[in-house]
Amino acid sequence: MRRTDPRRTVVLIAALASLIGAAGACARAAAASAGREDVATARIAPSPPRPVLFVGGETLAAWKAAGSPLFTEPGAHVLVAPDGRIATMLLRLRGALDAARPAAVHVLPDPVRADENVAELEQQLGAIVDVARAAGARVVLARPLQVGGRGDAARTDALAAWMQRESLERGLEFGDYRAISFGRARALDTAADLRLRDESVRSALDGVFVAEPGVPAMERFRRRMVEDSARPDTPGTGPYPAVRSTDPAFPDLTLYRPLDLSPFAAARMPVVVWGNGGCADDGSNARPALAEIASHGYFVIALGSPQSGPGATARPRPVDPTRGLATTLKDMQGAIDRISKAPETREWRKVVDAGRIAVAGWSCGGLLALGVSADPRVRTTVVVHSGTFANESVGIPGLMVTKAQLQRLRAPVLYLLGGPTDVAYANGVDDFQRIDRVPATLVSSEFGHGGTLLDANGGPETRVIVEWLAWRMRDDERARRFFVGEGCGLCDATGWTVANRGN
Repeated sequence: MRRTDPRRTVVLIAALASLIGAAGACARAAAASAGREDVATARIAPSPPRPVLFVGGETLAAWKAAGSPLFTEPGAHVLVAPDGRIATMLLRLRGALDAARPAAVHVLPDPVRADENVAELEQQLGAIVDVARAAGARVVLARPLQVGGRGDAARTDALAAWMQRESLERGLEFGDYRAISFGRARALDTAADLRLRDESVRSALDGVFVAEPGVPAMERFRRRMVEDSARPDTPGTGPYPAVRSTDPAFPDLTLYRPLDLSPFAAARMPVVVWGNGGCADDGSNARPALAEIASHGYFVIALGSPQSGPGATARPRPVDPTRGLATTLKDMQGAIDRISKAPETREWRKVVDAGRIAVAGWSCGGLLALGVSADPRVRTTVVVHSGTFANESVGIPGLMVTKAQLQRLRAPVLYLLGGPTDVAYANGVDDFQRIDRVPATLVSSEFGHGGTLLDANGGPETRVIVEWLAWRMRDDERARRFFVGEGCGLCDATGWTVANRGN
């Protein structure tokens, strides 16, 4: 495995992640996948060096002493607080900004000491962000790394949670590089570890530099959604051209299915129930990807009416954390239950297999999928840019999905993550490492939290989902070799990480 990632209603991370994270990350993913139909070619080329000021304490000093080329690249500047204190960084920051004039500031605090007050550190870090942005620089907040076991773990986790939330709310980039640890001598363990960490940082910095200067993340996302809504529906690239539709019997759902249902009169098609990014109630939230899945012979049900795209019934409501989520676990479970109860008079009801269901979802929707995965009708679960929370007290109305849910899994699960800049990366990796009851696969590439689902035909990530469904819902041996075995298709694909447990 490579690297890792994981408080206000911390579930807000999942609920808003596909909104805020998708802004910069979707743009990055679109640029990376434009014109590329083959997953094997999907990658993000390294960006040329740009002026960056690295700010930190003992951890940063140890990293620099380990010989990382990050700090010798043109435009790189390093500010190390001698005592490792954030207050000292803040006092020295303005002079460093004047001298270096960086385009970006990467802030890596030391682990929080037992005598330090987390609330005070939050205020000081917030001031660092304010000063950097006032100087025209964009900011990466990086999770504190343990140095030789130093620091108070609980305080460090609390500060890291605040940093991640602050990044989401203020349109910053969040970096979490915990997968590769510092050794006892405060040096990196191996040269390979160093290279991996360096690439993680470059990815986080890319997320900063692709952002549109002066335009908040939410505004960029709103523009993207307006643009996407104006585009026509697509039939997908599979053998069964797909259509998006509604049914009066299910006004709160959006359906994606093959236009011609006759090929499924004998061998009924599997069902995919989809939870939307942000737990939104817009069933067109990821229509390029869902149409692509349907075109390969699946009946796809997305929570919510179509509120964007051609024929939209209403504008999607903004996510309001004070009222809870627009779609909940009850909605997800209800969609599963209603399929088998649909009237036989419905043309599609005669060609779907209500006992062969996959649950899937993006970001907050991935938690919805996990939350209903114990249903015996579920043959597989697909978790896209998501993962459960370690804190049992975390939750908002309609969504309470924690690590305990992993012990209730009954069928194979796929985690599809966007690399260490994906805000859900740490949660997803931690989930994967805990699963021991069912086969699990983790696939990751550097697309960030937004991924490629809004790209043409859902981009490379949707191809991964289609292959997984072919393996797990249809026992397709060729699709199995896409994920497992020596020389598997994704294993040899540039820019992808694949890990399996129990397969």
